[in-house]
Amino acid sequence: MTSAKADQSRLFQQSICYNHPTNWSFSLSWGYSVQIYEKTIAPSLLQVPIQTFREWLPGARPAFMLKTRGPSKDPCEVPHYFYFDSVEDSGRWQQVVTTYVRRFPRRLPHCVVNGTHSADYVEKIIVISPVTRLQTEGSRRECCDVVHVEKENVTTIKIRPCMIYEMIG
Repeated sequence: MTSAKADQSRLFQQSICYNHPTNWSFSLSWGYSVQIYEKTIAPSLLQVPIQTFREWLPGARPAFMLKTRGPSKDPCEVPHYFYFDSVEDSGRWQQVVTTYVRRFPRRLPHCVVNGTHSADYVEKIIVISPVTRLQTEGSRRECCDVVHVEKENVTTIKIRPCMIYEMIG
């Protein structure tokens, strides 16, 4: 896995951030995928994965060893998916730049909650993260900021350490 070679400690580390002008929520699983939701969703819900698989033994309880949330047909709760495309270790700038691209359209109307905007035009997400590795203990997740949403189909996210009183879940 190319992303693991660039930064093994951050692999599958989840970061959640928001873009307030568009009311979008971002869930970033570093080295794998980014999801954009067209409304503000609490971190406590975003950290629970969407069930994208079936039970091996129907009717068995519990069905899974992890908590999942069921898929939805509500356009406000169905994310836009972007998958890992490339990674670049920019040693000179002490940062790692990963790129995620949309592989298929969502094919749903946009969320009609007041103040939301469609994310259909976004084709690529660039994630900039510091080369600094995560500590092995005490850090559940890093925080992030949406630093740029362009009309040219690209959104940029910057990963950073969470502040002392910042809500992370």
